[in-house]
Amino acid sequence: MYINLRLRCKVSAKAPFLPIIATSRVRLYCEKKAAIDYDAGSYIRLGFSGSGVAAFEHTGINLELHDAAVLRLRGVSLIGYGCSLCVHRNAILEVGDGTYVAANSVIKSMRRIHIGRNCAIAWNVTILDSDFHPWSLNGEEREISKEVVIEDHVWIGNGAMILKGVTIGSGSIIGAGSIVTGDVPASCLAAGNPARVVRAGVSWR
Repeated sequence: MYINLRLRCKVSAKAPFLPIIATSRVRLYCEKKAAIDYDAGSYIRLGFSGSGVAAFEHTGINLELHDAAVLRLRGVSLIGYGCSLCVHRNAILEVGDGTYVAANSVIKSMRRIHIGRNCAIAWNVTILDSDFHPWSLNGEEREISKEVVIEDHVWIGNGAMILKGVTIGSGSIIGAGSIVTGDVPASCLAAGNPARVVRAGVSWR
């Protein structure tokens, strides 16, 4: 189902509540035709902290849904204090059940960012699916936006950056401070700048 945010998040009889719980100051910016697509029982909680990370209830959260943007919720997810989520025009952000994004992280979707189930995204992480500025190489225009796919049960360490066109396989771990510019297979540990697979066959809980 879709909710028209321009009409003060009109809800249907089948879904009698807005699937957003705010426990923090929130700046919510919604343009024409922006929507939330969610399954029954799904919601996103804006505001949480854990592990003593330096962000508190008074640290606001930014949520922007631009024209025809879609925030797609598949279960219950948590967004930490100080985070900024931006879904640009005609873009999609999908978040799976049991996933959390810790404090002061930034997610900006220009095309599509998919985050699967039970992902652990640490504080100060940046996830981008675009360069945001047109550019060329030897006179040839480059594609500036490519979707990002983070599969189920992925752990992304503190300060990591996930860039456009990347797929991270299920069960993988991204080391703290890494910059991920290429695909990471399932059940691998990737680290560095640019990130490289340093271990295969890993698991975490």
